[in-house]
Amino acid sequence: AVLHRLAEPLARLRRLYRAKAVSRPDLDRVEIPYVKAREELRAARAVIQRARGELGVAYSKLKDTKLTAPFDGFVVRRLADPGEAARPFPPTVVLVITRNDPLYAQAELNEGDVGRVARGQKVSVSCDAFPQLPAMEGVLEEIIPYVNPMTRTVTIRVRVGNSAGRLMPGMSATLRLALEPRRLLAVPRSAIATEPLDSRVSVFVLEGEGLVRERTLRFGRSQGEWVEALSGLKAGDRVVVKGHQRLFDRSRVRVVSHTPGVRASAPGRPRPTPLPTPGGGK
Repeated sequence: AVLHRLAEPLARLRRLYRAKAVSRPDLDRVEIPYVKAREELRAARAVIQRARGELGVAYSKLKDTKLTAPFDGFVVRRLADPGEAARPFPPTVVLVITRNDPLYAQAELNEGDVGRVARGQKVSVSCDAFPQLPAMEGVLEEIIPYVNPMTRTVTIRVRVGNSAGRLMPGMSATLRLALEPRRLLAVPRSAIATEPLDSRVSVFVLEGEGLVRERTLRFGRSQGEWVEALSGLKAGDRVVVKGHQRLFDRSRVRVVSHTPGVRASAPGRPRPTPLPTPGGGK
C-alpha cells in the first residue's frame, strides 16, 4: 500500500529533480520511505516463501499420519494401537488387509507332471467348506520355477473368482486339472513283495509254467491301487499279487486263477502253493 501510494509522487519529484526544480532533501522525503517500503516488501515475500516451505513439510508429515491401502479390501488384523509411532525403516506393520476377489489357490504338483500343464489352463476348484456347491472354474496363472528338493514338487497358483464373497483366505480346497494323457506300465500295489527302498521294490514274475523269478523294479508315481513301473518289467509280464510272502526266487507254483494281464491265486486260497524243486528247495 505504501509503495502504491508513493509511486506516483516519487516519479513526479524525480522528474522535477532532474530538471533542478526541487532540492535533494525534497526528493529524499519521498524516496527514502519508498525504498524502505520496498525492502520491507522483499523481506515479507521471503518470509512468505519460507512459510510456504514449512507448510509443505507440515502437509507431508500430516500425509504420513494417514495410511491408504493400495487396493480395496478388508482389515483382518490390527497390529498397532492409536498413538503408537510407526517407522518406515524397519517398517512397522500396522494393518493386515486382504482382498477377497479374486483369490488364489496354491497347491503342489509332482515334478513329473510339470510338462503336462500350461499357464492359462482351466482348473476345477472345489471348496471343502461348501461341498454342496458345484465346483468353480479357476485358471492356472503361475507355475513357480522351483522344485522342492524334499518333496520333488512344484508350486502352482490358480486364480479363482469370488464375486459372491463366499470364499475366504485360508480355506482349503481341492484342485482338479486335466493332464495330457500318457501311456505307462503299472502293477497292482498288492504285487509288491518288499518294502520300498530308494524307489526300488521287488515283484515275482511267472516265467514259463510254474516257475517264478524275483525281479527288482524301480517305481515311479502311484495312484490308488496302482504303482508305475519305470524299469524291471515289460508289458505282458504276469506278476504274483497274492501269496508272495512265502515265495523266493525260482520258487515253483501252480497257477489256479488269473485275470487278464495279472496272474493271481484263486479266490479263497490265501497264496500260491509252493512246489518242491528237483534240487530239494522250495
